Amino acid sequence: MPNRIILTAAALMLFSFPAFADDSGIPPEGRLRANFRRVALDVSSTEVSNAKEYQNSPNSNLSADSETVFKGVFDFVLEDEHPDWQWNNSLYMEYGRTKLRPAEGEGTTSESADKILLTSDYNRKMWRYKEADVGNLTSRMDVKIKNNFSLAPYITYFQAQAREAPVEGSNFMIGLSFSYSGLFNL
Repeated sequence: MPNRIILTAAALMLFSFPAFADDSGIPPEGRLRANFRRVALDVSSTEVSNAKEYQNSPNSNLSADSETVFKGVFDFVLEDEHPDWQWNNSLYMEYGRTKLRPAEGEGTTSESADKILLTSDYNRKMWRYKEADVGNLTSRMDVKIKNNFSLAPYITYFQAQAREAPVEGSNFMIGLSFSYSGLFNL
């Protein structure tokens, strides 16, 4: 019962407080936009050396299987933006395949990601704090190549030697994400 009271009070507050002075430049009739947040193909390969010697190690970086991962992502939002509210309808799709190469035995291939997510959300500006509206925050860091294309390379390396193992174990991962993002007025 207390949860219902809290949810009802929150909903009443959301719709009862108008946004303060609007200086966003959004026309009163609103603006419809297609936002390609991310369209990407991620490829990574992990090579683990001497994993057989580290089968009983508590450190999974040394005892893991080598693997290759291919993953595709499509993240799209249709935005209906008005001076004091916004309604977003989004489609997120992800698919990935992983190929494992264990230290002993045959390798296997499996799906590592398989998602389709449709969402709809409504946001309303309720008040301002200094120059910011309280609410509509997302952050991501990529290296822009040209215009709407981004590149995000990454490398991870881990090396150690246990007292009971005769050789060092290591885990090396190198990956690259190439993505496109664009915003279009409709």
